[in-house]
Amino acid sequence: MSTENQNFTDKTREEIYEALTKIKAITPASLAAEIGVTLSEAKRLLTQLENEEKILLSAKSHNVKVYRLK
Repeated sequence: MSTENQNFTDKTREEIYEALTKIKAITPASLAAEIGVTLSEAKRLLTQLENEEKILLSAKSHNVKVYRLK
């Protein structure tokens, strides 16, 4: 795991992926609640996972993004 990944959470990648599989609609708020991080950390994590093509953006509005596992 790179140090960049550790900037936003102390969770391991395995814990994060396990949490993602439990969430029906992956949003920053649902991820933050599931793994116990702040909303801004969850947003950064989801953006990074999207850039790594681990998750896909399913829908978005002016203030909410909804993702799904790839």
